[in-house]
This record gives sequence, C-alpha cells and structure tokens, in this order.
Amino acid sequence: MMLHRMCATLTLIAAASGQPASAQNAVTPSPTAVVVFDSSGSMWGEIGSERGPKFERTREALRTVFAAHKGARAGLIVFGPSCTTADVQVPPGSHPPDVLMRPLDRLNPKSKGPVALGLKRAMGLFDKGAPGGVVLVLDGADNCNEDVCAVARDIAEQKPGLAVHLVSLGMTEADQKATRCIADLTGGRVFTVATGSELSAAVDGAVGLALKAGGPAVPGAEAGASAAAVPRKPEAPRIEELGPPHLVARAFLGDDTKALAVPIRWRVYRSDDVARPFLDITEPQFSVPLPSGSYVVEAAAGAVTARVDVSVAEKGPTPADVRFVAGAIALTSTRASEAADPLAAQVTVSRVASPDAAALDGGEPVAISPALSATVVVPPGRYLVTAERGYEKLTREIDVAKGTSHPVDVTLTSGQLTVAAVGALGEPLTQALVLVSRDDPDQPGGRREVARSGGATSSFLLPAGLYYVTVRSGHAETLDQIAVGAGARVERAIKLGVARLSTRVTIVTDRRDEELPVSYRVLDLQRGRAVVASSHMRTASFSLPAGTYRIVAEIGARNVVAERDVKLEAGAVAEVPLEAKAGELRLALARDAGIFASDRFWQVSDAGGRIVWRTSHQSPSALLAPGRYSIRCETGGKVLEKDVDLLAGRTQTVEFEP
Repeated sequence: MMLHRMCATLTLIAAASGQPASAQNAVTPSPTAVVVFDSSGSMWGEIGSERGPKFERTREALRTVFAAHKGARAGLIVFGPSCTTADVQVPPGSHPPDVLMRPLDRLNPKSKGPVALGLKRAMGLFDKGAPGGVVLVLDGADNCNEDVCAVARDIAEQKPGLAVHLVSLGMTEADQKATRCIADLTGGRVFTVATGSELSAAVDGAVGLALKAGGPAVPGAEAGASAAAVPRKPEAPRIEELGPPHLVARAFLGDDTKALAVPIRWRVYRSDDVARPFLDITEPQFSVPLPSGSYVVEAAAGAVTARVDVSVAEKGPTPADVRFVAGAIALTSTRASEAADPLAAQVTVSRVASPDAAALDGGEPVAISPALSATVVVPPGRYLVTAERGYEKLTREIDVAKGTSHPVDVTLTSGQLTVAAVGALGEPLTQALVLVSRDDPDQPGGRREVARSGGATSSFLLPAGLYYVTVRSGHAETLDQIAVGAGARVERAIKLGVARLSTRVTIVTDRRDEELPVSYRVLDLQRGRAVVASSHMRTASFSLPAGTYRIVAEIGARNVVAERDVKLEAGAVAEVPLEAKAGELRLALARDAGIFASDRFWQVSDAGGRIVWRTSHQSPSALLAPGRYSIRCETGGKVLEKDVDLLAGRTQTVEFEP
C-alpha cells in the first residue's frame, strides 16, 4: 500500500527558503491542480495486456483521487478530437468530485490529440506565481504538427513555477522522447504507466504533486543533456532516523564528497524487474518513501551513467550514493549582461579523438548547452569546448580528470542588432532587404558584407564593432552606421522615403487583352530617363524613391505603347492606370493564287518609313498602333505593295492578288 502511495508523497530536496517568520506565516492561495486529458482515438486502446480502454481506467483512477482530495482546487481540460479543440470543461475551483468527473463520464475519444493546444489552455488558467500544477494525461505525442517543447518553454518563461506532470499511458519510446521535454523544461515529473496496476499510483502521484506545489520550481535539463543554466543547490534531506523507510539518492563525481548540483535523471527499479523503472524523475537529488527491500538506482548525466544496488532499511533514510566515473566542465561567462538577459548562443562539448589530435579535431559532441553558464558532466579525457553565437566562434581545449571540476571561460563579445525597415509614414516594409557590412581595406570599395536578411524586421548576431547597414526596398535605398556593443541588444528603425506605385494597362482593341504580353519600364526623368525598374506582370508594382518618373507599357512585340508621367512623394501610394490604343492587322494572299505557303515574305512599315513588322508566315496577324502603314509582299518572284489605314479597336484584313 505504501508503494502505491509513493508518488503522491514524493519529497523533493530544495534549499531552505530563508524567509522571515512573518513571510512564512502569510496566507497564500491554495494550490490548484488542472488535469489536461487526452481524448484522441488511441485512448480506446488498452494498457499492456490488461482489458479495458485507457481512458476508462484512467477516468476511474481520477475519480478515486478527486474523492480523496475532496475540497481541493481542481480544474479539467479535454483536448481533441480536432487539432483546434481543447476546451476548459471545468474551470479551476473547489468542486465536488462528481462535477469534475461529469465531462469524462460523457467522453467519446476519437481522431486527433492536440497536446500543445491543451497545454496552452492550461497555462492560461494560472496567474503568474499562482501555486499549483498541471497534470497531463496522454498516450502519445502531439499529432497536430505543433512543437510541445516550445510551449513548455513558454510556460517556464511566462509562468515560472508552474510544473507540468505527465501521466504517460503505454507510450512508445519515440513518443516518450518527444514529450519528455514538457516535464523537464517546467520542473515536472514523468509517471510512466506500462501496466494497469501502475495507473492508480501514477495518477495519485501526479495530482498530489500539483496540489502540493507552492513555490517556483527549477526546470530540469532534457534527458540527453547534462547542462544546467541555474543549478539548484542540494541540501541534505531531514528524515527522522526512526521514521518511515525512505530512499535518499545523491550523485558524486568520483571520490568527491560534495554532491552534484546539476539535474540528474534518476530511475529506480525493483531488483526483480530491472527492465522497467517505477520512478523516473530529473532532480539533482531526491528522497522518496519506499517499502523496505532491494532496489536498483540508476543515475544519468548526459553520456555518463552509473548504477547502485540498494537495500532500503525497515526505518529511516537509506542513502543511495551514486558515484560517476567522470569529471565536470563548468562553463562560465564573465559578462554580467549574459546572466540578466542572455543572448542566444550554443556551447558544444566534443571529445578530442586522441591525445595528439589538434584542437579542431573534436569528435562527436557529448553535450550541447544553450547557455554560457552551465555545468557539463563528462567522462575523463580531453575535450574541445566550442561556443558560438551568430558569426562569432570561440574554442577552448581542456583535460578533464575523474572527480574534478574545471572552469572554462566562454565569454563571447558579440551583440544582437535588430533592424526594422519602415516607410516614410512608419509603416513596415515587408519587401525590404537589409545588408550589413563592415570596413575591410582588402575588399573592393573598402567594405565587406557580413550578413543580409529580408523582411520588415531582421535580427543579426554580430561581433562587437561598427557596421554599415543598407536597407533597400525596390529601387529605394538608404545607409546608416550602427555600433554594436559586446553582449548588447541594439534595435534601430531605419526609415526609407519610398513611394508605392502600381499600374495596369488597358488596351482598346476587339481582341482579349489578357492574351497579350505586356512589358513595363519606369524611367527616372531626373536622371536622364534612366530605366530604374521593369516588370512583365500584368499588374506591376514598384517601390521607388520620391521623384518624377515616366511609366512606359509596351504591348506585344510591335509598336503598341502607352506611357504616362507621374510625380511621387515619399510615403505616397499611387495607382496609375494606362490606356493603349491598337488595331489588329491581318495579311493574306488570295486563296486561288496557287503560291506555295513557304514562298512569301511580308514587311510592314509605318508612315515614317520605319519597319515595324517582318514575317514569313502564311497568313500572319499582328497588333499595331493606329495609323497608316505600307505593306510589302514578296511572293512567286513578284513584289506586291499596298497602303492601309489601321483604326483603333478595329481588325482589318488586307488581301493581295498575285
């Protein structure tokens, strides 16, 4: 019976609060447990080989737990069956057990399981700093293409202390890995349920932890990593020598007498079943009540693991001291701003292939940390530590001995530059291009481009220094100089005095103008009619500096042209319609002429004698500007000529008799 109640009474080791008596005696809100329940179709499956759908067995376990905690504050969220469904069925409050269970009694699981959406709904039910926790009951990973780890990070940042405890119902190893980050990042626990007999203890333990939560929790590291940005200082548990039997687990480096203060993944097995752990948590150390007997305690810190066999005594605490054959690399940054507001960075610890290998010959990474201040536990050996941020890279090589901790300074000098490209009226320029350069006398023009990005807002991680930032939108461009300090966040809005111009040409003809190719050119009348923009879109759009321009539209491949001058002011949005007049000219020989189709050549000249069209087609046609044209046909050794007046919006056929 004690084992089944073990998880509900899990005692975590934490530092003493250090609060004055008046603060400790203050009245605080009661903790709230919000259960987030999976209603996807897979919940009709069974746990292990035992009969009965997962959702029914879990529902009855919850019914028992709610009855045992009558009067406690609780709420219920059910997620599924669609990827947009996660409803608060019972808002947090002191509800009778039947009120909490009523939605689950009507539950009919089906379709999808939006785990991430369920977590977002739960996060919204808690005020920042409010006591309590979330109990996530699920049997698989999110299958709605959402990132549950990103949601967990949001919970840790926006609602610190709000732990999410997972009740994992017969999940595959892949799904367990995909969801474990939820508990690790929020400081929660994972209760793995492989058989029906383990279900009650898991639900009881998870709800019990949520209802006992009353202060900020320190998130653990992911299962595969050993880095902790803010390690919790361990403190020896105070357990009465003649009290109930407890297991007290701590981890050490070699023969060191100081317990490790980094998150450790602990698994506890019964000695007669070492294939399936009945306890799986991430903490620097922990204490848990257990019946007296034989157990196996396994600890893992990144790539380092160790096991110890323990016989829990009849009374009082039984120590389980696990000693790693390992050392530690203590990553540090001397920049104060990194602790208060750290910039994105990555530190990779790789094992050097051989003692004689060069520093750049690091092998496969053994640990990756997103923080510049962290502790990494590694086996003894030589390691290459690489810290990277944007375009900056720093490397350190170090020898790690068993039982020792080695500080490594990975202070980076880069900062973050964020550039917002805005128009004359402050509107974001979504089509802007931002180029970042710095002085380089060896490059043409004395500058070297180091980064570029597109969009209204661009962010760059750059080594400290002075940079030239160019913002372009269409054919408008401006340049600014910006200094970036080490570890600083620099934000700058760069205004571009651009105007927006859109144009579309309408063709006056009896032929469908949508079929005709159109080419636009924009000429800068203040720069000698230089072509500054062009487009082949039916409706053309341009971003241009303030100025005076001529828009020229050429239709087809002949002489049909429309043009218009326009003056643009900075920030203006101009729509300029164009109209082109044209007629269609069709040429043919009389049908009974008896001339071979290949034996003809056509030439059309305008009134000024300029040739506008040549072709050898049998019966050609073309769209031409209105006016008088001279037509010349060479066929069968003869030269035939005719003049014609082509009218706008008309089709005219000219036929020759050889």
